Amino acid sequence: MAFKANLGAAGVGVFVFSPREYDLSTPEGWATMEAKVKENELLKSGPVIIEEYIQPDFKERAIFPSVDSLVLPDGAPEVQAVSAMGIHRSGEELEFYGSTIGHGLFTKEQQALIEKINVIVGKEHARLGYRGWYDTDFILAEDGHFYLTETNVRRTGTTYMVDLARKLFGGEWESKMAMIANDKYIRPQLEGVTYGQLKEKLTGLLYPIEGEKRGIILTQSMRSMFGRGKFGYAAIGPNQEDAEFLDAELEKRLG
Repeated sequence: MAFKANLGAAGVGVFVFSPREYDLSTPEGWATMEAKVKENELLKSGPVIIEEYIQPDFKERAIFPSVDSLVLPDGAPEVQAVSAMGIHRSGEELEFYGSTIGHGLFTKEQQALIEKINVIVGKEHARLGYRGWYDTDFILAEDGHFYLTETNVRRTGTTYMVDLARKLFGGEWESKMAMIANDKYIRPQLEGVTYGQLKEKLTGLLYPIEGEKRGIILTQSMRSMFGRGKFGYAAIGPNQEDAEFLDAELEKRLG
């Protein structure tokens, strides 16, 4: 079971009560969960959504799909990109850090299905008077089904990736490339490193590599965040495998 506070953001205010830790078949298990909920100020101060826990299929590359679209001035939803949220997993802990776009994420049938659901959601946004960017987020579960989890009526982390892809590859970008973006690469050892020093550390990996349309593009300059070195980047390759290779090479360089 998952509790999500209406006033939460970026994962803050979400509590997941795993059946391995909370036996909800007993009064004692329910009491333990209730006590945990009451400890959290966010869960006290507004509406709370209670959802069923869905087990993601961690064998898949695109476990947490997302579809970004625009509700046009005439109210028609128009799909802009299909992506997968970048997730770091440590046991039961999941952390969002960016997105992946480009071909090779889904089968044609899978992509058609989540785009269709996204358009249905967009039509409802339009009916309520909304115009502009929105997305729909999903979970690809172990049973092979997509489960719609939420919609965000705003520009998302994928929006700038689409802008960059169109700039570099044109309107047919989705069939020509793959991009992995990480907008919060944080390492304590990078604190105090300048933008110039960062580029030097990534010599040979920066876009374009030997004139080819592949490599690392820095999307955020170095800055300190709570005493930690932080920057953003996009790894671009002709396919998902190459983008993942470049992403891993950056990790090797910077650790």
